Amino acid sequence: MSGSEADLYLVEHLATHERAVAKLYRVGLEPDFRLLSLLTKALGDAVVRVISHGVSEGVAYELLEYIPGGTLQDLMRAGALPREDVLAIVRELADALTGIHAQRILHRDLKPENVLVRSRTPLELALTDFGISSLAEGTQHFTSAARTTKYAAPEALIGVIDQKADWWSLGMIVLETATGRHPFDGLNEHVINHHLATRPIDVAAVYDDDLRRLSRGLLLRDPKRRWGADEVRRWLEGDATLVAPEETAAGAARPYRIGSTESSTLPELALALARHWEDGRKDLMRGQIGNWIEQELHDQNVMRKLRDVLDHRELSDDLRLLRFLVAVAPDLPPVWKGEAVSDEAILAAARRGLAGDEAADRWLDSLVRDKALAEFTQAPHADLREIDRRWRESWTHFLAVWNGAREAENVWRRKPRTVAGFAQAEVVSYDDVMYSAAQRLAPPAQKLVNADLLVAQVDAAYVAGLRGEVTAALAEVSGYCDWFEGLHAQAEADPIAALVAQRLMRFAREDAAQEKKRLGISQQARARIIEETAATLRERLEELLDHAPEGRKGVSDGNVAAMLEAIPPLQDACHAASRLSFSDADCSELHAGAQRISGASASLQRALADYEHVRGINKVFLQPQRLLIGGLILFVFVGIRAPLVALALIVIALVAILWRLNLDYRATERIALRLRSLRSIPA
Repeated sequence: MSGSEADLYLVEHLATHERAVAKLYRVGLEPDFRLLSLLTKALGDAVVRVISHGVSEGVAYELLEYIPGGTLQDLMRAGALPREDVLAIVRELADALTGIHAQRILHRDLKPENVLVRSRTPLELALTDFGISSLAEGTQHFTSAARTTKYAAPEALIGVIDQKADWWSLGMIVLETATGRHPFDGLNEHVINHHLATRPIDVAAVYDDDLRRLSRGLLLRDPKRRWGADEVRRWLEGDATLVAPEETAAGAARPYRIGSTESSTLPELALALARHWEDGRKDLMRGQIGNWIEQELHDQNVMRKLRDVLDHRELSDDLRLLRFLVAVAPDLPPVWKGEAVSDEAILAAARRGLAGDEAADRWLDSLVRDKALAEFTQAPHADLREIDRRWRESWTHFLAVWNGAREAENVWRRKPRTVAGFAQAEVVSYDDVMYSAAQRLAPPAQKLVNADLLVAQVDAAYVAGLRGEVTAALAEVSGYCDWFEGLHAQAEADPIAALVAQRLMRFAREDAAQEKKRLGISQQARARIIEETAATLRERLEELLDHAPEGRKGVSDGNVAAMLEAIPPLQDACHAASRLSFSDADCSELHAGAQRISGASASLQRALADYEHVRGINKVFLQPQRLLIGGLILFVFVGIRAPLVALALIVIALVAILWRLNLDYRATERIALRLRSLRSIPA
């Protein structure tokens, strides 16, 4: 059998030959596996058992027990059923509904063709086809229009149902089996909907008083007064004190129409307004709803509540509508701007917001901006107040982490740094001092992070993805942005900090790029200073060596004086090189060369000074006049016949001359040696 969503196959176990029904969904469609997991439990023979379920090769499937006895609809084709059969139907279906409702399952489409016959004698039934069933998250449940109109409760027109909707469907089955015909046979959907919205179901055709009382109790249009599991149990037990309340048609003479929905009572109006939020808000603020309540319902108490709401001028129009709905229909399921409000609904909207759904972002923003969740003060909705508290606390924490990171970035930005290559000259950038980064790193508006805040609190995979992005960014900026490194460490333990870090990544990249540029400029300046200092040192050395003779014999008073004059500038260049305190390898090499040149030039300077000293004495001692006087003295001694004295004087004179000449030679040799040492040093 084929359907719009799935195909049904009768299958047989190869080993046990047990038959079952396989339901294979279309590719891309999946049932509610949470619901199927509940249906695999033992819910009694009155519910078809789900043997297994899952996904195989991309196709979702269910494996159901096989019940070959046909459907309840087949039994009803012959007309009205005997009282005993109707009682059995009520008993079986009441057991089924009690079982699924205990698991918070709403069937939503109870009708004869969805009831299988296990046995005809005795009559045993099994409820099946949970295709549009759902798990109720609260006392009432927003639903889509998917239903079988002939068996659907009146509140399904509005789209808000609870367990009582399934009991209404049972009442329609009881009425049909007891009378042999459905009250809506031959009517189209629009006529049926109008009937459900405007008048009660006529049960006068039910021949049996007890069955008529049961039908009346189950087919009350007000779900609060409608019978449910307890009343049906008492009815089956024959409780004589159980009295079915009469259906009342009390309401407005002229219904209030919103779209195709007509409301004759205040609860109906509240449901219609919740469903048609935009039109309802406009009607409320234009006074149309107040006029209808005053002129048609004549309920002054409700008018007071309405005026109290409208008197709060500081409230948004949406919040006024919500307060009115809560005031007149406190049992209404939480709703905001036409959307159901629950933990799951808020999280689903947050995920849509992350996927780029702007409407979902606006809905979340209005929830928190108007403090709508705080309006649901009834006990069943305590979870919404908890969501609101966590939501606001996460935003406060987000701001605290963001502002902490911004302050850390500001401290980092104002930290003194070396400039132009001068290692000892640390300064703060004028732009960083005068132009604060407060605006650049201003936190985003809350409406831009609502979705992230909500998902980050519950989705570990989402947070892990954020941390992966942050870690990748850290690899790019590590060593340049210590403020981001600190934020990364915080993000490892804090999901909200991970969200902050993910949003600040681009600023960290910008700061790192700026720091790299600054360091590059400083490195270029250092290289230029080192090169200029080295060039000056080479020039001073070359100037010295230009005056130096190639060997000892070339030493003269002229080049000695020139070299002595060139040494001080060379020493100054050496001192300038030594004062550079960069950690670069080129600077270290320059230091070593300057120290060697400085030492060698100092030695040369001493050697030159010694040379000048020796030459000065020699010039005095070996002057021709002095030598002539010495010769005359020797001649005198020879003339007076004192040869020994003359010889002694000659020996002394020769020794003195040789000693002075030796001193001159040694001074000249030292100069030559120092010059060779200087020439061997690479500058």
